[in-house]
Amino acid sequence: MRRNVAAVSLTLLLLQTAAVPGLPQGEPASAQAQVLAAMKLWGDIKFFDPEATDGSVDWDAAFMGAEPAIFAARDRATYRAAIEAMLAPLGDPATHIDGDSRTVAGAISVRSFGTVAAIALPHGISSQRVAEEAQRTIDIAAGSPNVLFDIRGVTEANAEDVESLGLLFSPGSPLLELLKGSVTLPRERSRAYLGYPNQVGGYAGYSAFDQTGDAVTLHGTSAQTRRFGFLVNGSTSLPSIAIALARRGEATIYSSGGQPSALSVGSVTIDLPYGVSVTYRTGDLADVASKQTFSSVAATRVEDAVANLQSQAPRVAAYVGPPPERLNDNQYAAATFPAEAMRLLAVARVYNVIRYFSPYTALMHDDWDAAGRQAIDDERGANGARAYVLGLMKFYAHLHDSHGLVWNDTIKTEFRAGLPFEARYLHGQAVVSELYTSGQALHGLRLGDVIDDVDGVATREAMVQIEGYICSSTPQSANESALNTAALPSVFTGPRGTAITLRFHTPMTGVTTTATFVREVYQVPATGPPRKYFVLPGGVGYVAFDRLDDSDVDAMFDALKNTRAIVFDGRGYPQSDAAWEIAPRLTGASAVRVALFNTPFVIAPTDSEAGEITVPPSYREVYQMLGSTAGSKYLKPTVMLIDEKAISRAEHSALFFRSAHTRFVGTPTDGADGDVTSLVAPGAVRMFFSGQGVRYPDGKQLQRVGILPDLWVEPTAADVAGQTDVVLQKGLDEALRLAGASPESRQAAVQQEIARERSGG
Repeated sequence: MRRNVAAVSLTLLLLQTAAVPGLPQGEPASAQAQVLAAMKLWGDIKFFDPEATDGSVDWDAAFMGAEPAIFAARDRATYRAAIEAMLAPLGDPATHIDGDSRTVAGAISVRSFGTVAAIALPHGISSQRVAEEAQRTIDIAAGSPNVLFDIRGVTEANAEDVESLGLLFSPGSPLLELLKGSVTLPRERSRAYLGYPNQVGGYAGYSAFDQTGDAVTLHGTSAQTRRFGFLVNGSTSLPSIAIALARRGEATIYSSGGQPSALSVGSVTIDLPYGVSVTYRTGDLADVASKQTFSSVAATRVEDAVANLQSQAPRVAAYVGPPPERLNDNQYAAATFPAEAMRLLAVARVYNVIRYFSPYTALMHDDWDAAGRQAIDDERGANGARAYVLGLMKFYAHLHDSHGLVWNDTIKTEFRAGLPFEARYLHGQAVVSELYTSGQALHGLRLGDVIDDVDGVATREAMVQIEGYICSSTPQSANESALNTAALPSVFTGPRGTAITLRFHTPMTGVTTTATFVREVYQVPATGPPRKYFVLPGGVGYVAFDRLDDSDVDAMFDALKNTRAIVFDGRGYPQSDAAWEIAPRLTGASAVRVALFNTPFVIAPTDSEAGEITVPPSYREVYQMLGSTAGSKYLKPTVMLIDEKAISRAEHSALFFRSAHTRFVGTPTDGADGDVTSLVAPGAVRMFFSGQGVRYPDGKQLQRVGILPDLWVEPTAADVAGQTDVVLQKGLDEALRLAGASPESRQAAVQQEIARERSGG
């Protein structure tokens, strides 16, 4: 396993070696595969290299500048050169291409210059020789009051040098025999994430942060106080012990030219196509910036450093800390149709954010890498703003998360307008379920009519085609989105003022009509009962849950306290968190678990070479508990009505009701829960997704399943045409059954409810 053995690691995860599973060394790769591998490297460095996220390097520009050469590479030499070009702006020896450094002749040595023992560690010598000679070298140097380490050119860009630095300067090295007392090393840090911090809107509870370890203290075993010197140049990777001693005033850093950089305290190696491998930094010092002026004295030769060390006492060195980290992506808002390299930057952002921060990747069922390769092809071939955005939507659809909304001005222009009705997919048919207007604009279309085809394409076939651009958790969610009549891509939407031809029929008469509509932006009318809550036939309370405010809860319970049961209508999106207040009043139990939250906790790359460790995604798990209440209890039966329009907060509200033993009637909900977060792609394309996983308290899956009804009730086209709410009627019947009502009284109540609905009551 290749790693920086000189480092004091924050965690075993920082020392892992990662590799892209792939091709044998030197075997040609497809252009898409070699670009995707570079994207993966770019994403790993973006998220885990503190040097790349501090704002001093335009890491987006580094990828975009190298992308043409990465795509065009056809052999190891050209691919290596392209990757080198991408890494070059970092200017960090810790992040480099491996494999071409060779061991040179030579050995560690020690020479005496009066009171100074000068230990020379040449660049590129065999670390095995260093291991064999380190103890003997330290033993010889122990006879001198001053010790100079000549480490010019010793760099972590060379694997042998990394091993050698570890053998001489790590906490377990013989160096401790030269130290008197204790020396505290600079603290170490790495990048960590609790969820993905939203870039353009969403839940504010996710964060990116530095994970800083406690300082490590070395305990020297020498009885003699010594002064130390370190002779370096611009290629040197300076070990932490040198920095610690300089900060204490016990060591002087001498430079023969150029500034060293601080040795990384964590690194990972990733294998790319054509046998190219890259090692990149995953940790640095929390108190000392890696790239800065390390206070040094000019010394061209060893003799110059020796003379100064003998005559001048070291001064206390003051170093600046690293710049603050940030995660704030450039929206490139003006780039409505970005150039190719920027379009592929968009793919890189989506690919990496989802693979690390979606809590539901295990439920995806699609090959995310294959989707990424296809997205590369799609975006290279995009010929305008519309094709660019549709390419991103097609890629994002593989996430299968109904929170996966994609939105920007192009989408608003291309898909905002629709038709004057709402449709639902019921019993395998697209049924008109709501009308937004009346008169000639409808061309004879009525409630309950079935849409047979759209612009000459069978409706179901058209739905399947458009679903390739819809990020949906479940089949019911995909159907609902595909029949959306405004705002987003569907079988009906398009630019305002454009024509669309529908063929539809009325099931009751069999009459078929073909009509051409003009897409427009319509105001969706309010539906459902005019009151938020009232009493249904049979003495059962009804609550339009999606319209209930938190402030309505006490009055609602007071108005319905004498009912036999309550039906909560959850077929829609609630405008408040009223469930948090209601559910505790529906049960006498205490310490009730509502849900299990799984928030991604990301601290290191997750891949490793075959045969080595693999780190699975990790999560912070939290149980959400049912709160306490000072309000009066309602311990009678409750029923909730559900369908595919219930998503996110609606489904989470249903979990609260489920914890209070509410029964569910209707059809499955959407299947997307988990506080939303967001990323942004060039062109100010806002892309949302579920930021944390939500499960039932026992761990049972909710995402991509939905809340399943205890009683399945699905309206027919005839029900819709007759404006009879069979779901509410069955909910009323079930509530009365749970309350102990007789079959005859239940039937009578349902008939009264049907009459109420027909009368518009």
